[in-house]
Amino acid sequence: MNLLSPKISATELARNLASVIDQVRISRTRMTITKGNQAIAQITPIVASDVTLADLGQLLKANSLSKVQKQSFGDDLDKIARNAELPESPWES
Repeated sequence: MNLLSPKISATELARNLASVIDQVRISRTRMTITKGNQAIAQITPIVASDVTLADLGQLLKANSLSKVQKQSFGDDLDKIARNAELPESPWES
């Protein structure tokens, strides 16, 4: 759900396919392919879930939240952290 996909022209993609694939794989961000001014396709990394922490960070930067919304979001994160349970470590006895 990355809303701030970097863009690359189809011509530039053809010239740099291997490095673009590496960039998408390492950064786990989508790359939008354009022809002229029109978006025609995306290269999308395979990830365990549809949303990454990088996506969340970009989404928060892109959207202005009110003070109330920021407080509510912070409260939700605190609640999640308090209620999170980690599985037992198989390396500890």
